[in-house]
Amino acid sequence: MVPEIVKNNQGHGIFITTVNYVNGAIAAFMPGVMEKLSELLKSDLYFSFLNTEAAVIHKSNLVSQEVIQDALRFQNYNCGSEDFFSEKVYFYSRERDRIEVIG
Repeated sequence: MVPEIVKNNQGHGIFITTVNYVNGAIAAFMPGVMEKLSELLKSDLYFSFLNTEAAVIHKSNLVSQEVIQDALRFQNYNCGSEDFFSEKVYFYSRERDRIEVIG
């Protein structure tokens, strides 16, 4: 069963993390996570990290890389250095089952 929040996603982003939230951003790189999310969302994916606790996933056909980078810059500018993680945007290709840094 696919959760409603996944089925009805309009590009606002889906947060993923680990069970205890500690270093939860790593969840994006756990085996099969991106593959399963892209299957459920029927899309290639962009993802980024707001902090060490979570990754934010976006359908690539709903949100541009540039919008994500702008949001990251704003977030990182306003959050303070202790919470800064990365301004990188990653792309997951369903066809190639591969993650790439794109920005």
